[in-house]
Amino acid sequence: MKDRHTKEDPAQKPAEISSEEAARILADLTRELEAAKKSNDEYKNSYLRARADYENFRKRSERDHDEKIRRGKADFMLKVLEVMDDLDRAVAADAGYEALRQGLDLTAKKLGTMLKGEGIEPIEAVGCVFDPSLHEAVTASEGDVEHDTINEELRKGYTYCGSTLRPSIVRVTVPRKS
Repeated sequence: MKDRHTKEDPAQKPAEISSEEAARILADLTRELEAAKKSNDEYKNSYLRARADYENFRKRSERDHDEKIRRGKADFMLKVLEVMDDLDRAVAADAGYEALRQGLDLTAKKLGTMLKGEGIEPIEAVGCVFDPSLHEAVTASEGDVEHDTINEELRKGYTYCGSTLRPSIVRVTVPRKS
């Protein structure tokens, strides 16, 4: 407990400052506040510029991506048009059935080669074991087979770069039930 007769500690007493000292402290604090505001404005402007740069980059990337896709499609369509030209010439030729057949066979081979060059491969089906990731069965009949085996292909299937683009539509023979 404090004794009323003891002197107070001068360190506990609030210091009195002169008006000149108060004015100097106020001026220092005002300068610090202005510097902080200026720094804040610089950071804000830097942030806004970075955000605008990012948006411009994103939009430019989207445009570049769309342009690459468009060019890729155009290149592919030019190849398809070459095959179309061959088909038009084959149909226009008045050389008889056998010549027409040969022209169509050559055109089909050219189209197959072009598709293979683009990463599109036909799926093997007849005589193969049925694979639901590559084949779609529309009918099944029992037979003397060890595994579900494809006996007829109704529509050719294709893979694109190793993934199924379109499954083969097939008829399957399944092992007889005992």
